[in-house]
Amino acid sequence: MTPQDGSAAVDASYDSWTANDYYQFYYRKNICRDERITLKCLVDYLASTPRKFERALDYGCGPTLHNAIAAAPYVEALDMADWSRDNLRTVRSWSHGEPGANDWNLFTRYILGAEGRKSAHDREVMQREQRARWVIGKLFGTDARLRYPLGQGYTEHYDLLVTGYCLDCISSSQDVWRNCMRHVMSTLAPGGSLFLNALWRCSAYQVQDRWFPCSAVDVDDLYACLIDNGFERRTLDIQAFAYPDQQAHGYPGILVALGRKKLPARRRAVWRAPSLARYARFAAAA
Repeated sequence: MTPQDGSAAVDASYDSWTANDYYQFYYRKNICRDERITLKCLVDYLASTPRKFERALDYGCGPTLHNAIAAAPYVEALDMADWSRDNLRTVRSWSHGEPGANDWNLFTRYILGAEGRKSAHDREVMQREQRARWVIGKLFGTDARLRYPLGQGYTEHYDLLVTGYCLDCISSSQDVWRNCMRHVMSTLAPGGSLFLNALWRCSAYQVQDRWFPCSAVDVDDLYACLIDNGFERRTLDIQAFAYPDQQAHGYPGILVALGRKKLPARRRAVWRAPSLARYARFAAAA
């Protein structure tokens, strides 16, 4: 059943959302091909930076910890934000090391492998996850539709923003998506770095037997939006990775975007991130 054939309805209000359903459907048993490519891109991107990021934000983290685990060695502090209280409770449970918290060992091992440690020992996995717990700071309840999603005091606050499958999944309206992008991108300081994932050309995506809205973003939409939000053209790199096997869940692939907010001309940075184009062969084999 899909919304496209009229046999399933889209829950635009997210009233039926549960953190556990999302974790069980996409993360519990294996690492999806799209997550393999995004995690590889993320760790390479962060490893290529000439410094640690002092203030990082994982916006729209959901109930997931894999981005936090990937980012942990490269940041001094990582705040996490999500609309769902259930998602934040799940994140808090893991970050506090509570019994029964979701298991992210599989992802941690993959991340360590992506960094070059192909056979990570249990101790290395534990140390990496402890580092992630250490750097996780504030957990924000948030609404990207608000002008100041974290409060006015967090405008231009962060030097790294990671956001995945969030801003494009709030509404089927691209106008709503563009507004949410503008609000959340305003939390990134001039010169700050962005790592963004989105579902490609997707109007609705599946979690268990429910469907949720998506704004059918394409490469050109994302490029124009980032330019409008003050990103430097020469730093923008956006790639679409096709995964036809995910079409059954509503999306034929994903978008990955890298970029940096503009700095005044006298402070322009010379560091360049690795090109996403070089991951095409990796993505096909992931």
